Formats: sequence, C-alpha cells, structure tokens
Amino acid sequence: MFGNWFYNKILEKITVSFGNLFNKIEVKHFNKDNVLIGTIKVPIIYGPRDKLLMRVLDNPDIYKNNTNKLPQMSFEITSVEYNSARKLNTIKINKSKQHLKDLPYQYNGVPYIVKYKLSILSKLVDDANQIIEQILPYFTPSFTVTINTIPELEIKDDITITLNSITMSDNYADDFNTRRDITWELDFSCDCYFYGAVKTKPAITHTIADIHTGVARDYRIDNIAIEDEFGYLDDNVVTITEFDDGKIRDNNLLKDVDIVQKVNTELNTKASIVSGVIAKWQIM
Repeated sequence: MFGNWFYNKILEKITVSFGNLFNKIEVKHFNKDNVLIGTIKVPIIYGPRDKLLMRVLDNPDIYKNNTNKLPQMSFEITSVEYNSARKLNTIKINKSKQHLKDLPYQYNGVPYIVKYKLSILSKLVDDANQIIEQILPYFTPSFTVTINTIPELEIKDDITITLNSITMSDNYADDFNTRRDITWELDFSCDCYFYGAVKTKPAITHTIADIHTGVARDYRIDNIAIEDEFGYLDDNVVTITEFDDGKIRDNNLLKDVDIVQKVNTELNTKASIVSGVIAKWQIM
C-alpha cells in the first residue's frame, strides 16, 4: 500500500507562505527631534529561537555583519495534528477540468493542523514593540492565504492562519554582566489539507446510447464530451441523430419490438352475460 512515491510539496508551500507574511517588516529609528535617522529591515530565518540566541551570545562579533544585527525573527514548525472536525468525504474524486486523453484525478485531501512558533529577538524595547504592532492588527485572530496546492488539477486551498497565544520575556533582572535580550513568542496554527498521489485514467471521449421516447422514433447520441465543473456537457461536440427503424421500446420486455396495429373490437353484451376467466387474449 505504502511506497508509491509522490511529493506534492504541500508542507513546503505552507511554510513558505507563513514566512512570507513577515518578510517585509521594518524598524525605524528617530533622534530626539523625531527625525528619521535609520531604517532596518528585520530579517527572518527558519529555525528555533534558542539556536538564534546562542549564535548571538557565543559570538558577539557577529553583529559586525549587518544582516545578523538585532532585531531578528525566526520561525519553526512545532507540531502537526489531525483535525477530524474538517474531514471531507474521502471517496470524492477531484478531476482535471481539461479535455485530456489521460484524465488526472485525485481523492479529497485529509485535514491537518500545522503549528508554528514565531520568535522575535531584540535588544531594544521600542524595536520589539514596532515589530509586534505591525503583526497583531492583521490577526483577528485569523488571517487567510491561498496556495496553489495541486497545480495539475488546479486545486487552490485557502489556508487559515490563527494566532493562538503571545508570550514575552525580558532578562533585564539578571546581573550586569548578562546581555539584555527581549523575546516575543507568537504561536500560530494553520488549517490545511494534505493530498495523496495524482493518478491518471483514460478519459471517456466517445459513447453511443439509444433513447426511446415511446413512439416510432429513436434518438442516437454520439461523441459525448467530458463533463465540465458544473456537470454539463460541451454542446459543441454532441451529435444527435434521429432514425426510424419501425420498432418501439417495450418496457415490460425490456427490448425493441415491432409496431402492430391494434384493432378495437366491440363486444355485443346485450344477448347474454358471460362470466369467467380469460385464458388467452389475441389482438385481431
């Protein structure tokens, strides 16, 4: 069952989309006259907060490189959990809307919750406050992004990113030899779907059907097109042919039978009254 290779890059797409939400945050510095003296674009990397903090504490010279100066942000995946509340019909098939010789298809996705932790590391209180205030107004408490989940089937999913909790720590109470670091941690959860392999099957491009109307006519339909997303056929490739073969559909016998003329016969019931069971009925 397992072992058939496929890779839809869904987790990668969600992670990149999450990180891109915070990659344009800036911090501005002003002098005492409220004149702008500098702007810092806050870098963001993927990785745990502790690793970023240890790099700063173990190697103070790292600040000589402008790209590594504080403030900085980092984020990481903390857990992936199944979400039964958003479960879909697992046997429903998503298929391509294009008229292809081999029709790609795929079953409904499986709902999961991917949890992220965003960490903000700063030396100055004002820098950290600027970053926080550029993030919080967008989450009420959710924000939605759209990702191109399965390009082959034109499936796009709306990913709901929810801000669950915020914590802040400041080591200002430590001794004078300890470097002051201000850290904010924001916990998010992303509602998403994971999909299986994209498979292919031959598309139905031609069929013949007899439609019986109850009269001495049949209608033949040729060249049926693939259904569109609304379940309708493409009229440009449907041909209806009318023909008369002298037969009619018998719903009791479930087959075509020859048409016969029925002659109404009047029975003279004035002479006598007859009662009994009809053993045979013959059409004259």
